[in-house]
Amino acid sequence: MAMVSLSDPDIILLDEPTAKLDDYNISLTLEAIERVWQNKLVLIVSHDKLLISVPFTELCLEGGKLR
Repeated sequence: MAMVSLSDPDIILLDEPTAKLDDYNISLTLEAIERVWQNKLVLIVSHDKLLISVPFTELCLEGGKLR
């Protein structure tokens, strides 16, 4: 995530950013994502239900269909 922050892109794609983290580090990671990339389009791919406090749109893949 540090490399992305340095390059300042308009769109950020994060693949499983909280995988294998404990609850404390998950919350730190999500807080950092919300704080650092406030005005960016952030796409997060995750198998986990993430608790994000900023407005977002959630898309789910179920039975081969995007919902």
